[in-house]
Amino acid sequence: MRKKKKEISFKEYIDIAWWSLRVSWGISKWATLGALSTEVIRNLRPIINTYVFAKLIDKLVAWAVNDSANIKDLFPYILILLVLDIFFSAIGELRGYSTGVLRRLSGSYLDKMAYEKVNYLGAQTIELPTVANAHQRMKDWLGFTLEVGANVLRIISATIKTIVAGVIIYKSIPIVIPMVLAVSFAFFLQRKYFFKKEFDWQTNDDHVTRRRMNGWVAGRLADPRDLGEISITGAFGYLNRKFVEFYNYYNRGLLKIMKSATLGSFLLSVLGNFVLMVGYIQVFGLLLLKKYPLVILHS
Repeated sequence: MRKKKKEISFKEYIDIAWWSLRVSWGISKWATLGALSTEVIRNLRPIINTYVFAKLIDKLVAWAVNDSANIKDLFPYILILLVLDIFFSAIGELRGYSTGVLRRLSGSYLDKMAYEKVNYLGAQTIELPTVANAHQRMKDWLGFTLEVGANVLRIISATIKTIVAGVIIYKSIPIVIPMVLAVSFAFFLQRKYFFKKEFDWQTNDDHVTRRRMNGWVAGRLADPRDLGEISITGAFGYLNRKFVEFYNYYNRGLLKIMKSATLGSFLLSVLGNFVLMVGYIQVFGLLLLKKYPLVILHS
């Protein structure tokens, strides 16, 4: 009977997240800062847009009250919306540039990390079965380091967005705060759950062994020196079929986990945006009622 792997603790999850950020920092400090800052600013866009539109609505209500409409008064708000659109377009481009730099520079940096660790352990240690399995898992997961780091950045930016929105909402509608915190905690648990599920799928002992074996098969089939022997024995069809069958099974399971994680994140994002929107509507509704009570009551 296969021994069940222990759950990833909160401390281990934080350690993994911190390690992935340190790796990104080692690849490029400026690109890591760029990716983090642009992700945070990008997440704050709905709050900023809501504030600008609230000011615009405030101006329109003032027109209705004073009956002194002047189209020129709208120009500053239209200009602000245009500037914001240009600003966030620039933020999107900078975010793409920063993540692109990290992705392109990561290959050599991660390879260097791998061979330095192997050199540190030595040949005799690497040959031990448990260490060999750990080494294979390291090679399998090394390429996903930046993806883990990207998830960490998204969690950090979502946390900052929650804090900013919470500060705005708390002053007027404190009852919404528990709902915001509950959604944020659910978002964290969802990330943690699917991170472990994907990790377990990829580091499953049977999968590690079969990936290693199929890696050897792919190497032999692609090596011109082995073509003669493979042709004589007629092994190409058999080896190719085994390779395709395993990776069809393996990738199908991996994609299933990724689809579930993406759907879960989307649903939680919709729920979180709905909760925040309820808070915003109540906040700005109270502001309008406070400034223009007669207009609101008679409309």
